[in-house]
Amino acid sequence: MTFLPVVQRELLVASRSTAIRGQRFGAVGAGILVFALILVSGRHTPQIVGERLFNVLAGLLWILAWLAGPLFTSDALTREKREGTLGLLLLTDLRGYDVILGKLAATALHQVMMLIGVLPVLALPVALGGIAPGEFWRVSCSLLLTQALSLTLGLACSTVCRTFWQALRALLGLLGLVTVLPVAVMVGYAVASRTPPKFWLSLGPLLQTLCGFAEFQRVNPGAGNRWSQGAGLLLGLAVIALAVAAVAIRRQSLEGETYAPVPESEPDASPLAGWRHIVRRDWLDENPYYWLERACRPERRPLALWAWLAMGISGLIMLAAVALRIGQSTAVDPGLVFIAFGAAFVAAQLIKLGVLIAGTRRLGEDLRSGGLELLLTTPLTPAEIVGGCRRALFAEFQPLLISLLLLLLALVAGVSWIGDFGWAPIVAYSFLAAAAGAMLLLDCRWGIEIALRASLRESDPLRALRGAVVRVLAPGWVAGGGLGAVAFTSGAFGGFFYYCFAYGIAVALVHASARRARIDLEFGLRDIAAGTGFNTDQMELAEDFRKAAMTWEDRWFTPR
Repeated sequence: MTFLPVVQRELLVASRSTAIRGQRFGAVGAGILVFALILVSGRHTPQIVGERLFNVLAGLLWILAWLAGPLFTSDALTREKREGTLGLLLLTDLRGYDVILGKLAATALHQVMMLIGVLPVLALPVALGGIAPGEFWRVSCSLLLTQALSLTLGLACSTVCRTFWQALRALLGLLGLVTVLPVAVMVGYAVASRTPPKFWLSLGPLLQTLCGFAEFQRVNPGAGNRWSQGAGLLLGLAVIALAVAAVAIRRQSLEGETYAPVPESEPDASPLAGWRHIVRRDWLDENPYYWLERACRPERRPLALWAWLAMGISGLIMLAAVALRIGQSTAVDPGLVFIAFGAAFVAAQLIKLGVLIAGTRRLGEDLRSGGLELLLTTPLTPAEIVGGCRRALFAEFQPLLISLLLLLLALVAGVSWIGDFGWAPIVAYSFLAAAAGAMLLLDCRWGIEIALRASLRESDPLRALRGAVVRVLAPGWVAGGGLGAVAFTSGAFGGFFYYCFAYGIAVALVHASARRARIDLEFGLRDIAAGTGFNTDQMELAEDFRKAAMTWEDRWFTPR
């Protein structure tokens, strides 16, 4: 028998695929674009420009590496369980590690090749003289290890959990725990003006990546010696995740748990449905689908706990900075204020991602269970269904949205009250808070429609979530990390102009996607009601042919 036959097959398929070359070309092109923008707009020396370019590109690549597992491997085996095909694969003489490594190669090969393709762009600052070769290799290895940990943890959660949503929830919880907990401990030591233990400097994927930067090593002596320890820990966690997945899949096959199809979601029994029915009768009269979502279904707010935690950390850090300013006459460390705003922005991203996850579950589950077709047989219109679903999601996430907006106002007030940084940082933080609040509301408003469209177009929930993230979150990330980085080398006026230009492009892209999603939802739901499925592309093509035929008939057969 061939050694690792599934892996060999996936490698042969990937060698003939043009998707890998296209993804690498697009990633390298985006990196070169960011490099060119920063290089031509900079007024500093090439060394400073190279250092800032390296920091920006490394940050964007780390986010993509961290999200590799949730976006690509979290549905690797739950899809097989959902379709009932995993048992057929295990009837062969394949071992558990054959299946696990084969699935890893099938889902992760494209992402690993894309990251490797961007690394030469990350090496361009070395030629400018701002980055040492050792720093480049350390950060590159950290990015690959972060991606490996995310992919393997996603595969393990997909093997252990029964449904995709359970696997995604468990994976985000594990990744958040191993990433945020070490950082929170470090921030606690910094607020208490104490030195953390040496071994703690490289725990977790984020701190291990930071240990590769020369600036972090300069601020934290001893971090450079701990980089290899953190790298070994990440590699060990990835290997343990693969071992857990191989053991779990073999145990499930022996117990017969993988032979029957697993439903995508389990029905939730709500004992308060009757009470809500009586109390919320006005919802039923106003929009029946909104009443159905709010009264008869439990609230689903993914990542709400992590968002509350990030907001709590941000508020506590700002309170600590204000307390330090009151208790001592010395100036407050600007790093504390930066961490407070960074935690608030992380909370905003978590809320947006939670809205997209909840949006891709709503109509998608109803469509796959047949409930949406029953709803469309009622007098409800597509606009009422989409509007009710949008209102229900906004109502569920409303406490988080209001709390985050109030937190941003409190952070700006805290920075203004401290007053140790001058007027320019205060204006910059105020502008960033306003831009973040506006983008939060717009992304949530338009992201719901984009997520609903993706859930109806894609039969795979992971592909639906991935498409929604690319259309809603990716423009803001590229704008903030790519074009926004030009602001650091262009002065105050240039920075303000580039930020407005970048976020204007991001808002325009998301708005265009939301407008297309709104049209597709209106006509696609009509197609579902007619029994043709949600396929607006064929509908539009048929409409074009009908108009062309009518024009041709009018031209040749209409008497003049």
